[in-house]
Amino acid sequence: MRLQNWSYGSNGKHFITICTCENEHFFGKIANEKMYLNTIGELADKYWYEIPNHFPYVHLDQFTVMPITFMSLLNLMTLMVDAVGKIMTEIA
Repeated sequence: MRLQNWSYGSNGKHFITICTCENEHFFGKIANEKMYLNTIGELADKYWYEIPNHFPYVHLDQFTVMPITFMSLLNLMTLMVDAVGKIMTEIA
């Protein structure tokens, strides 16, 4: 869901949640109170750390991978905000 009047390219922290369809355990499983990533969960974890290599104006904050969700905080910095806004508009 996207807010109609919000600029997703604006500076500051952004909370991002990716949820799986029909609560499918897409990223792994929990056993003995511990999260075990499957291959897709490991890829989500790996590529989270790759974001600044492709988008230097993005600084990573906290994130977690759970069986049915990937939740994260990232911080968009002042430089290149217009480019981010254009990118987000094209995706929408």
